[in-house]
Parts: sequence; structure tokens; C-alpha cells
Amino acid sequence: MEKNLKNEWSEACFTCPELTYYDLTVEVDDLNSIEKISDAIDDVISGGESDSTAHLVLGKLGHYKNPHSDLDYLEMEGPDVDISNWTSENKGKLIENPKKGEVVFLFYYYYDHADYVLTKNENFNNICFEFKSFKDEAVLTRRDYSGVEHTANDASGGGELRLEIIFSNGQSFQGTPEGKEDLIEELHDYLTETEEREIQEADIVKKKNGSVVFFPYGDFTLEDEYEEGPEYRNLVNVAIKNFVDDLKEKAEDFFGEKILIGEKILISDGKDLHELEEWTNVIQNSEMLGGIYIFLINEISADDLNGLFLSMDDYGFYAIFPSNGELINQGYYEGEYNTGYFNMDNEEAYTYAYIDDDGSYNPKEGRETIVMQYNEAVKNFAK
Repeated sequence: MEKNLKNEWSEACFTCPELTYYDLTVEVDDLNSIEKISDAIDDVISGGESDSTAHLVLGKLGHYKNPHSDLDYLEMEGPDVDISNWTSENKGKLIENPKKGEVVFLFYYYYDHADYVLTKNENFNNICFEFKSFKDEAVLTRRDYSGVEHTANDASGGGELRLEIIFSNGQSFQGTPEGKEDLIEELHDYLTETEEREIQEADIVKKKNGSVVFFPYGDFTLEDEYEEGPEYRNLVNVAIKNFVDDLKEKAEDFFGEKILIGEKILISDGKDLHELEEWTNVIQNSEMLGGIYIFLINEISADDLNGLFLSMDDYGFYAIFPSNGELINQGYYEGEYNTGYFNMDNEEAYTYAYIDDDGSYNPKEGRETIVMQYNEAVKNFAK
């Protein structure tokens, strides 16, 4: 969206909501007791009271990756102001997703109204409001614009203090400073349960010597744009390899180290399995792409896989992978926290199968075909 402030004005007043926040990153290993969790919450509250920063909230984004904001919260005042052209630019997330082993503690509050003044000088040309996204809103992060002085007057209304705790796997907890004791207990219970679950999952993964992930659908599919044929297959081949390469890069960022992914990529055509190059160049008269299988050589828990998939914020896809003795199916859309593993309101709806003593998966009713092929892919990777 483009708007411009004509040259007649020298001073413009405007109001919009204001966000004040402070964030603190803590290692999960440093939260191994109620006392340490309490200390971390006290630290973020103390930091929020002394070192927080205030930022104008310019408008709704609709999605955090939108390049521009409609600036629909902004109200201009002054009879000599004629708004016709300015720009806004998205600079990413205000709070980045934590990496594996990290937790972000967030202290924040909103004022309903904040009064600001823009005073232009001889260097004024136009304004490009640089913002970052927070809860799908555009939060102004830059105030030192050439040609204009940006002055805050006052803020009022609202002001309820809030706390939020964000994990790398997308799980989050919310509360207030007044209710911090409940938040401490909730967080401690979650960390204890997570530790127990990860121990169980690690034992299962070790028995299976790695894990297989099936992507039944994702941005590597091109069914809506191309018909089956050599051109389609070559394009999908490139898209799949790019997807896997990006997965490796995101994994290194997320884990702080490289993860090992098997070189073999298996393609499902809905009925049979083929190696990627074979499917691209040799197999004839098969159905179109039904999904891809990759083999993760490293031992990776379901929580960590979920965090990794959430970090793949350039993609939308589904993933079927092991989780504590179950085979689950989850959707991910450009890193949004309302997708992924912890968006489950009914776990049974996302569970496709349960692990047997021999390491294979026993499908739920209606999931027989896809689970049978998953078991076949596991055997194929083991060869």
C-alpha cells in the first residue's frame, strides 16, 4: 500500500495503539526447577519494568509475511494534512522463533491510544514506515526517518500487563505478573512431561535407527499448474530437492548443528514407491505425485521435528511422522503458531497408527493404505 503526505504540511499529529514489550531468551536446561523458572519470570518482569521499549501498532497484517500493512489503526489529525502517498515495509518478526533448547519469555502490554507528532524538515521526501509483525499486527520498529522528526506525546487506555512463554516447538503459555504462580506451576508440569516424553521417544527412535517422514502434500506439488508429463516431473524434481535442501539449512539453524538426511528420496505415486530419479526419468504411466519420503538418520523427537517444521516459514505442507509410539499427520503453514503439532484439539483425529512390537505401525481404520505404504518406505530405507 502506498500513501504520501503532500508538501503543504509541516506538522502532522496522529494516534494509534502502542505496544510496550521486553523479551528474554533462556536455555531450557536452566529451567530445571520451580525456583529457576520463578527466577526467569521475575527477570523478564523486572526487565519489562525497566528496559522495555514502546512501539506504535500501525494496523493489521492478516498474515505476518505480508509485505505491507494497511495502516488501518492510524488516525491523522490536522486540517492542513492531505494523505495521498506513503509506504510501509515488513522487516520480519518482532519475536523470532526460539531455536532448539531455547525458550523466549515475553513481557508486554498495550495502550489503546498513543499520540505522536511528525515534524518534517528540508530533507523530507517521503516516509516508508518500517515495521515488524507481532500477533499479525504491524509494529513500528524504526523512528529515525530522514527528513522528519518523530515525537511521542503520551499514551493512555488499556495497559494490562501480560506474560507469554514460547518454546521452539510452537508451544506457548500465557499469563500475567499477578498470576505468575499459576504460570510457574503450569510451566514446570509441562517441562517435566516433556522430559519424560522425550526419553520415551528417544528409546523408540533408537530401536528404529532413525525415522521416516512422509510429506503427502506441500509446495513441491504443481498439480494445479501442470499436467502429468516430463516437464511436470522435472519441475517437481527440482522443487523437491530445493525443499530438502532448505530443510537441511533450517535444521542446522534450529539445532545449531547439521542433521543427517539419507540421500535416497522416495516418491509415492499413490500406489507404489519409486526413487526420485527413477520416478522422474524412467517410470511411465504412473499417477501423479502422491508425496515424498525422506529418512532422518539422526535421532529427532517429535517435539523437535515440530519445531523444525514450524521454522520452515517459506512453505506450506503436511507431514506424517512418529510421535511417542504413534504415527501422526500434521499441517504446517509458513510457520504460523496456530498450525503444527500443538494446534491439535483432538489428538485422535491426527493419529494414523500405533507402533507394534516389531517397530512397524498398525493403522487405524480408514488409514490402512497410507500406513501400509509408510511401513514399506521404512523397510526400503533400511536396505
